[in-house]
Amino acid sequence: RGLLYVNDKLLSLQKVIEMLAELLNTIIIEMKRRGNPSSGFYANQSGEIVYNIFSLYLLLMGHTSAYDSLTCNSVLSGMIDIIFLIEVSDENATPSNIHWMAARTQSLQCIAGLLVDGILVNKVLKCVDGDQGYRAEPVVQSSINSFGRPMQGQPNNRFEFESILNLLQQNKGDPTASLAATRILHMIRSV
Repeated sequence: RGLLYVNDKLLSLQKVIEMLAELLNTIIIEMKRRGNPSSGFYANQSGEIVYNIFSLYLLLMGHTSAYDSLTCNSVLSGMIDIIFLIEVSDENATPSNIHWMAARTQSLQCIAGLLVDGILVNKVLKCVDGDQGYRAEPVVQSSINSFGRPMQGQPNNRFEFESILNLLQQNKGDPTASLAATRILHMIRSV
């Protein structure tokens, strides 16, 4: 019915999703401040939290009452940020990055599962581009892009997003991420 008990309080799914999005955003801001998300104590703790947030998002995708909350700008922006921030590599997961890599895969699964129409595809692309009203700050905030290369001029977030999805699509070390990236690319290119 769209209600959950948290610490003996009855909360709507919308409120729970808002709280999770707020926590995710706080972790993402801290991740951007610290740099490499997959090293050190902070990475292990926050990576596990982010992984659990995305596990809950995946579970909540089955509730029709949660769809609007999962497709709000703050949630979509968090999903997109994780895709931008977690380095794509062919390396096997290590204890320090396993939760981050799994969270990125779950983020891809969430976006792929939510992209059911052109309206939401456009909303995702507006979040990627950092359009006013869709996100408080641009996705790429530094002069270094997600691939560790210096950027020339203004960032083209949509191009970089598609480039990351292409890399993930080709990464056969994570077939779930590869399939989700393929679906997202298909939906983006069909609009």
